[in-house]
Amino acid sequence: MPVAAGLLGALLPVVLACAASLAFVHDPLWVIALMPLAAALNSVRPMGGGMAVAQSYRIRLFGAGWTVDGRRGPAAASAGPFLLAAATVGGFFLALPLLAFAARELALPARSSPRAVALAGALVALVVAGLAHRKEAPLPTWRLLLLAGGVPDRALAAWVLRLGRLARPDGSIGHVGGLGSDVVGLHEQLDAELVLREAERRGIPGAARLRAQALDALARRELPEGGFPVYPGGLSREDLSRRAREALGR
Repeated sequence: MPVAAGLLGALLPVVLACAASLAFVHDPLWVIALMPLAAALNSVRPMGGGMAVAQSYRIRLFGAGWTVDGRRGPAAASAGPFLLAAATVGGFFLALPLLAFAARELALPARSSPRAVALAGALVALVVAGLAHRKEAPLPTWRLLLLAGGVPDRALAAWVLRLGRLARPDGSIGHVGGLGSDVVGLHEQLDAELVLREAERRGIPGAARLRAQALDALARRELPEGGFPVYPGGLSREDLSRRAREALGR
């Protein structure tokens, strides 16, 4: 059911955007030709996105973000992947009707070939996607390497510098934006804290300050009834809550 809901959520914005675009250009080939340009516009700063972790779905659309926890029941288990897919895929098609309207007003269908427009749009999309691409820190890999042992101080110091660049004003540390969530997930916060804990133990400069801020942010995530959710507004997850309590020394 979650897979079907996700596919439906991804399909819906595509159908709606294509139908609206056809009302302007009346030619399916032109609608297809304009798709790469719409995708390029979204790649600069994706309008929608989110993340799914342990059936906890964080959906982001423009400046708004909310959590749907799939463990609240069958309705939430389907709504989460549906909304996440709709927000993520929909961002790439949101500009399509506007581009179709502009093409009609500029009389492009009468002047140009849809194949040429599609090729130009694809080239623009590739360039924009390449420029907008961000290299993310492999937090889960760092955690596994630390648990396995043998990470030298120089590598650990480089990790601390990268974590400093990921630190948020509220003290959380992790990836946000792009096609991802608007808030740091608990799983990334805990991976970052483990790196900083080991770096602090070894006396790596800057690690103690970052870890203190990360622990403050982690403590604020705790639910009134106990436990820690993956994202704000969700239910607690026992495995992550156990790691959170360990990090906080409880």
